[in-house]
Amino acid sequence: MPPGYSSAPNQSFVSATFDNPPLLNRKLWLKRIILIVIVIIVIIVGLKIFLPDNSPNGIASRFVNDIVADKAAQAYSLTTPGFKAETSASDWTAIVKNLSSAYTGKPKSVSPVGSYKTTDAEQAVFEISGNGNEFKLTVKMEYYTGHWRVYNFIASLAS
Repeated sequence: MPPGYSSAPNQSFVSATFDNPPLLNRKLWLKRIILIVIVIIVIIVGLKIFLPDNSPNGIASRFVNDIVADKAAQAYSLTTPGFKAETSASDWTAIVKNLSSAYTGKPKSVSPVGSYKTTDAEQAVFEISGNGNEFKLTVKMEYYTGHWRVYNFIASLAS
């Protein structure tokens, strides 16, 4: 026989001992599964909160909120190249300032009224009220190179 081996049976292999009884082992696995589920839910909620909504309504909402907040550059970045060809960035800044001045200060509310879909485009309608004025803003969007972009909008007094 090689050195270090004996022909006598090893007693540690004959008797079985448990460090954790089976019931405690099940509780440990249950805790791990619950922890994994909680982590997955937190990740999903975090992605929903921190990633922008790129749906037509999400783009329209960001566009309108940027106009209301007098953030011309951010709203301009959501437009199509055709819109940008017709309206320069400096002209767009002046348009946003004019719209923003109509409801000086923070508007009381920006609320979506509805959205409508045609064969190749979508539009969303918002009502903006503040400083005693009420406006209706219709945002028209098209799907351009894999993203929804604003190609036109109409601002009018709400009736």
